Amino acid sequence: MQDNSPFPPGADAGPVPNPPSALPAGHAQARHDPPPLDCAAIVLRLLLDRGAAPDISHLDPALQLRLLQRMSRLQEIDAATRDAAIARFRAALADLGAAFPGDLDALIADLGPRISSDVARTARQAAARGATDPWARIAARPVPEIAATLASEAPAIAAIALSCLPAGRAAEVLEAMTPPAAAAIARAFPSTSATPPEALGAVGAAVLAALDARPRRAFERAATARIGAVLNVAGSELRNHLMERIEADSEEMAAAVRKVLFSFADIPDRLSPRDVARLVREVEQPILVTALAGAEMTCPDAVAFVLGALSTRRADQFREEITDLGVVPPRKAEEAQRVVIQAIRTLTDAGEIEMIEPE
Repeated sequence: MQDNSPFPPGADAGPVPNPPSALPAGHAQARHDPPPLDCAAIVLRLLLDRGAAPDISHLDPALQLRLLQRMSRLQEIDAATRDAAIARFRAALADLGAAFPGDLDALIADLGPRISSDVARTARQAAARGATDPWARIAARPVPEIAATLASEAPAIAAIALSCLPAGRAAEVLEAMTPPAAAAIARAFPSTSATPPEALGAVGAAVLAALDARPRRAFERAATARIGAVLNVAGSELRNHLMERIEADSEEMAAAVRKVLFSFADIPDRLSPRDVARLVREVEQPILVTALAGAEMTCPDAVAFVLGALSTRRADQFREEITDLGVVPPRKAEEAQRVVIQAIRTLTDAGEIEMIEPE
């Protein structure tokens, strides 16, 4: 266990000595040559008395415990002992020199903007080439980054890389690629059978370097996913207008956005009946009743789906409240439906329900 004390190693390494016997009030303990742990305790006490708050949380936990125990046992000390502790502490600091974090990423974080991003990237690449296994770092990168990088490599290189990743991660990467790119890599797997073991490190270092060379992006989600998230909570009039404009500019993009759009009318196709009860618990009943009442004319299938997934007694209660509510103004109904859609998104993100992906 590493001792991070500023005093010479091995000093006072044994158990905390028994405290000296209590002295009569007004008499200070005379220890003119205090051991290292006592010196640390005295200096820390002096700093605390003067309003300083040194952070000792980075020290070894065992050393923190010994220091705390020693401070609790020390009583009054005389001036000579205090001065001896300070002198020994200053001498230890003078001999210390300097301390470094011992980790490349921590060092780069400490230097921050004082070095260029190119130099930081080159240092990481050099470290990766010297490492025996770069694959853990590759697997930790976002799936879209890995997929884009491997799609730009030769299929055989990408096949080697996927073979070195955990099977689940490799499957996620393939799913994130276009079907032609994924198929080309799958066809290249047989050609990697004769790959020598020493080549794996070189391939890993090259893939990691390519990942580090990619420009950093502010958003991990695709543009279509971000647009869809906004349109999901927008009013139907605005959503329909913007979709018309998007489709006029690019039918391909409009089709991709529609895959992530989710409106109240999509509930029967995207939600499992077993998850309706969880949704009902999530949304306040007056809001859900308003949403269902407003949907009776615009999307009756969604109303029938929600009520049909509930118990007979619960569904009858909702039908009675919908009837009592009467006609709901369109804007009020849409606001309530947006709350329901947002609740479905929240439950999905939390993993409490699972939305069915569109065909």
